[in-house]
Amino acid sequence: MAATSRRGGAVLIYQRMSAIRERHNYPIMIIRYEELLEDPLGHARGLASLTGLNPTRAELDQAAEFVRKPRPGLRLGQFSKTGSVASA
Repeated sequence: MAATSRRGGAVLIYQRMSAIRERHNYPIMIIRYEELLEDPLGHARGLASLTGLNPTRAELDQAAEFVRKPRPGLRLGQFSKTGSVASA
C-alpha cells in the first residue's frame, strides 16, 4: 500500500472522528501514540477514570503490559491482524 493511500485513510478517519466529536457531547481523551508508549499505566488509569471503571491494580498492569509487549515480526507502531501494536 502506498504511503499516500495510508495517509489518505488516516485523514479520513481523523475527519470522521472529529465530526462525531463535534456533534456529540461525549467525554473524550486524546492520547498521542508516543505518549501512550511513554506512560501506558498512567493512560490506563486515565481511560478507566474517563469511563467510570474501577480496575484493580492487576488489571491496570495487564493493560499497560499489553502496550509494552513487543509483537514478534512487527515493527514499532505496526498493527497486526488482531489489532495489537508493536511497541518499544
